[in-house]
Amino acid sequence: MRSETEIQRQLIAILTAVLNADPDAEELPEEVAAAAIEGIFDFDIDLSIAVRRGGPPDAEVEALVNQAVQQMVEQLQPQLSTLVSFMGNLLRDLAWKAKVTCPDLDVADFLRNRAVELAAED
Repeated sequence: MRSETEIQRQLIAILTAVLNADPDAEELPEEVAAAAIEGIFDFDIDLSIAVRRGGPPDAEVEALVNQAVQQMVEQLQPQLSTLVSFMGNLLRDLAWKAKVTCPDLDVADFLRNRAVELAAED
């Protein structure tokens, strides 16, 4: 499982990529959303299954659990992708509006400073 700091660093990298994406594009590039999901969400599932006498064989139970986990991941993937894409689009739009209305505000600089702060915490 990733540490909080690792997750925060990855998020800063993703937000920086979002800010550098084409401002005229309606959606984030697919690879940015995919990298966000793979880079932030790290599942470490440890299952312990006890089978009572007369229950299904261990291999059958293990296969059912693996199938259930696979279905869960397949259902979560598009939802997480939508979440990350929408979040990225909102940030990009906010950063561009901020640049127009408040030229002194530099979102990219803010992200760089936060990355330096995280590095100093190590």
